[in-house]
Amino acid sequence: MKDYLGYKDKVCVVTGAASGIGRATAELLINLGAKVYAIDIIEVEIPGIKNFIQADLCSKDAIDMAFEENRSIGLFIDGGYYAKINEGLEKTSGKNVNIKALVEFIPDWITRKEGLAPGKAFITESHYYRGRYRVNDASDRNLLYTERQFEDTLIENDIIFHYKHLRENPKGGVIEKGVDTWFALDTYEMTLYRDFDYVVLISGDADHEMLARKLKALKTHVILLTWDPANTGSTSRFLKEEVCTHLDMNTVIAKEKGLAEKLTTKKQ
Repeated sequence: MKDYLGYKDKVCVVTGAASGIGRATAELLINLGAKVYAIDIIEVEIPGIKNFIQADLCSKDAIDMAFEENRSIGLFIDGGYYAKINEGLEKTSGKNVNIKALVEFIPDWITRKEGLAPGKAFITESHYYRGRYRVNDASDRNLLYTERQFEDTLIENDIIFHYKHLRENPKGGVIEKGVDTWFALDTYEMTLYRDFDYVVLISGDADHEMLARKLKALKTHVILLTWDPANTGSTSRFLKEEVCTHLDMNTVIAKEKGLAEKLTTKKQ
């Protein structure tokens, strides 16, 4: 459909978007390329909407709450560091990270930490970066099923995965090459164009110190989430000092009863 009125990339709010004229309007605007925020007292299920805001438009308080600014979160996971978290959990409790629970915990924690109204912080994009074996090498190591099972978990939680092949190390074994640079470039570029309010880095790599500095220059609140179940000291001190907020899961779990059980699951 030709966009004669120039709605492409415009922000539009549609009330009563669950059905009838409101739904038809929202669908039309999405087709024209607009960023549509749908408001209704009942849930709006329209593919392509930017966000659904539940509100009773007969209530002034509900309307005020609906138009309070939402906060977007970009989540970026260093797969090598994530693997170390799982290794630590396996060593100390025989468990793995419960990805679904962690993805739900992050916006909830930010909401509480920043004093936002409930439901006003959303993870709008999630990305995972890792090196991995070529198919024949993975098959030889009986890793194909495990890798596919993990990818299913990422897909179920709307986490986009990015892989580069592991390279042979002349000194023996394999090495992960270029993933950290890819992680940093993608994170910066997506933050620049998506305009996240918060970027959460699950990483411990000193190489990401400058990434954190560049993200802050974009006026983005950078949160470093670290988790060291086996107390290996695998997080760079310089990275922790560079970010705006350090979310140390060891400390949070020690303070919140039952959180460790919620954020972990049986090893797959």
